Formats: sequence, structure tokens, C-alpha cells
Amino acid sequence: MNVVHIGNSTTIPVQEVNEIELKLTFENIVTLTNVLYVSKVRKNLLSDGLLNKFGFKLIFEPNEFVLSKS
Repeated sequence: MNVVHIGNSTTIPVQEVNEIELKLTFENIVTLTNVLYVSKVRKNLLSDGLLNKFGFKLIFEPNEFVLSKS
């Protein structure tokens, strides 16, 4: 069984591993693979380290987030 380790040193079971499409501005779509679904986690989490590893560039501004890939 796959689990996710969280900050208080406990684990939560992963219920699904899927592929999702992330719809961006300008009608761009990025397909994310091996996405984990963990029902007990209430917020969507995205790993900037993994995005960087796969060639994405992330820019954080006060009122926006820019994700690009060359």
C-alpha cells in the first residue's frame, strides 16, 4: 500500500494514482502523471521540486504564479 508521510510524522494511505490535466492560461494544458489522491488531505499540493526536475520554470509574484516550460 502506498502512503504519504506528513509533517507530524504520521502516514496517510494513498487511494489512487492517476493522470490529470492542469489547464493554464492561453488555453495551454499540462498533463501531470502519477498524481496521488489522498482523501484526508484537504488542499491540493504541487511539488515545485518535481516540476523543476521535469523542466518547468516557476515564478512566484505577490499576486500571481507563473508556470512555464521551454
